[in-house]
Amino acid sequence: MPGPASHWGRLAPAAAVALAAASLGMAALEGPVLRAQEGQSVDLRFALRGSVKPDPRIAVVTARESDLQSLGWPVPLRVHARLIDLLRRGGARVIGYDFDFSDASKSPEGRLALLLAARAAGNVVFASYATNSKGQGDALWRRPRLLGLVHATTGDVALPVDADGVIRHLPYEANGLASFAVAIARRAGAVVRPFDGSRAWIDYAGAGGTYPTYSVTAVLRGRVPVSAIRGRIVIVGDSSPLDHDLHATPVDALLPGAELEANAVASLLAGRPLRSPPSWVGVLLVLALAVVVPLLGLRARPRWLLLAAVALAAAAAVSDQLAFDHGLVLPAVPPLLALGVGGAGTISLGFLAEAQARLRTRDAFGRFVPAEVVDDVLARSGGSLQLEGKAMVATVLFSDLRGFTAFSESRDAAAVIQILNRYLGEMTAAILAHGGTLVSFMGDGIMAVFGAPIEAADHADRALAAAREMLEVRLPRINHWLAERGDGDGFRMGIGLNSGPVMSGTVGSEQRLEYTAIGDTTNTASRIEALTKTIGQPLLLSEATRTLLQQPVGGLHEVGGQEIRGKKEPILLWAVRETRPEVEPDPAPGGAPQLAL
Repeated sequence: MPGPASHWGRLAPAAAVALAAASLGMAALEGPVLRAQEGQSVDLRFALRGSVKPDPRIAVVTARESDLQSLGWPVPLRVHARLIDLLRRGGARVIGYDFDFSDASKSPEGRLALLLAARAAGNVVFASYATNSKGQGDALWRRPRLLGLVHATTGDVALPVDADGVIRHLPYEANGLASFAVAIARRAGAVVRPFDGSRAWIDYAGAGGTYPTYSVTAVLRGRVPVSAIRGRIVIVGDSSPLDHDLHATPVDALLPGAELEANAVASLLAGRPLRSPPSWVGVLLVLALAVVVPLLGLRARPRWLLLAAVALAAAAAVSDQLAFDHGLVLPAVPPLLALGVGGAGTISLGFLAEAQARLRTRDAFGRFVPAEVVDDVLARSGGSLQLEGKAMVATVLFSDLRGFTAFSESRDAAAVIQILNRYLGEMTAAILAHGGTLVSFMGDGIMAVFGAPIEAADHADRALAAAREMLEVRLPRINHWLAERGDGDGFRMGIGLNSGPVMSGTVGSEQRLEYTAIGDTTNTASRIEALTKTIGQPLLLSEATRTLLQQPVGGLHEVGGQEIRGKKEPILLWAVRETRPEVEPDPAPGGAPQLAL
């Protein structure tokens, strides 16, 4: 398990990323920067939900462009009076009249006709488009007593427009008056209390035409059945571009004002079915999504973190939609921003840590194993220094230098280190040249393994070839070099080989890590090497190694069964007669590879 330093080394960056993600998410939650995007996410939720059944208690009558061409513009007040009278006769429960009369004729006859029609209906709510300093309606309705005489009320049609120009909310009141939709709902008998935050979501049933809609001329000419009017709240307005009463909404880019108000009234009659949660819910969502990926990053690898972040984003989107379908408008963009920042930061740090781990891995292994072994370690460990243990069949090599201890006692330390480096460099070159992995140096002793961590079918042949090169080529070269220096006649060495199952992997911590191959095969190889002293053979290999050889070997002869500590039965050993060629010069100027100890 990683130590405290490693744990804190990962925890501190994760905490920093989580804090940055939470801060940005909270800023987006409280500030105006991403409000347009948040509104668009609500529009997407409307689109995914699709149209719903409109409130059957509401109908819409609009003046289309063709109506205005036949009736004239502005529509005379006497025509409005006749329309109200026909809706009264049709049994309309409430008449919400969304027309601006400021451009209409101010003739006394027209005003009187309109007032008499409103009084006869007794249920008209007129739209107010302007107010005076006292908060009263436009010129026609500036006298509250007049409204009282005709049994009418008024409501302001001003609606809040979001930053992207879309109308998603209705106000409780505007310009000192109840909003038009609130006034209509109250006239219909609904109890409408002030909204939290002074505005409420409009639960749009669908695009234009979702509510049953009839033209003004159709009503005036008696083409609308009484059943379409009787008992309903009828909202009358203009759908012609001439009156500029077309609005951008989540469900339609050009929704007539009368249909917009129909959706607003329906939302009030249904008790405001769309609601925002308490503010602490948004804070909790931001914090949760800000920290989840950084926490996962303490254990998971970057590629898995990316999948986790995508899965979390998808889960959040699905949850937002399900909540919306059940009437709860959860904040979507700020939590997803926090998730995105937390995920991107954690994944970036993870890939950076992997890159650093790869560099450390190459540094840790690159001098002791072939390049392809380093690449395999990186591939198998995902860039981590830790290479999980794996059972493999391999050949283990142990070697030891005879007489070096006595030799070093009579020389200064610098000369001893120089000679040892030269010797170990030569032997390492032989091991690596045959695809072996240098496991460790033990003073002047060497442990190497062939067939691990990269599997190789000919690991026994490779190990034997490396051992013979060490003994027959590299050692004579070292001895020749020593003789030229005047440092004696040189050394002898013993090498033991054994094949069988080993557990291959790394041990240690990220601060100090070593590759090893452990098991009974390794222990036996070490004891075979020790027998080279007593048997008098510089190279011994076990029967297991000989059996795995794929290429014929000249000079191989049987030594016989030998007692090995830890083994119940003697092990058959084999030796190879040495062939000592002429001593070759150094392979390159500067001598053999040098290894700093």
